[in-house]
Amino acid sequence: MILVIADLRFVLMEDCPPFPTKYASQSVRDAYDRWTKANDKARLHMFASMSDILSKKHEIMVTARQIMDSLREMFGQPSIQIKQEENVGHSKRFAPSSSGSEKIQKRKEGKG
Repeated sequence: MILVIADLRFVLMEDCPPFPTKYASQSVRDAYDRWTKANDKARLHMFASMSDILSKKHEIMVTARQIMDSLREMFGQPSIQIKQEENVGHSKRFAPSSSGSEKIQKRKEGKG
């Protein structure tokens, strides 16, 4: 996923730091700025990957985490897990059945 590549994934796991007060240290301000900028980028990447209908539904959500949680509620498990399960199902679907093996064996013996 692009969020991992762009080092934005932390916004899905970490809460937004509190808004810095007037007297906050520079490191507190930097942490807040880093998180908000990463969150904005993550939201943009997510919206760019969605259909218009899904984008419209989620545009009111402020954080990338809220969007991801909503998508998980709508579609269930993360897409990586779905792809792994599809691969397992796909390989089972195309595995030779016992009846298929029997037909092949009968042909070899000249019975089918």
